[in-house]
Amino acid sequence: FRALRTMVQANPQILQ
Repeated sequence: FRALRTMVQANPQILQ
C-alpha cells in the first residue's frame, strides 16, 4: 500500500 509508505516517509515518527 503506497499511500501508507508515503505517509511514513512524510512523518518518520508515525511509527512511534
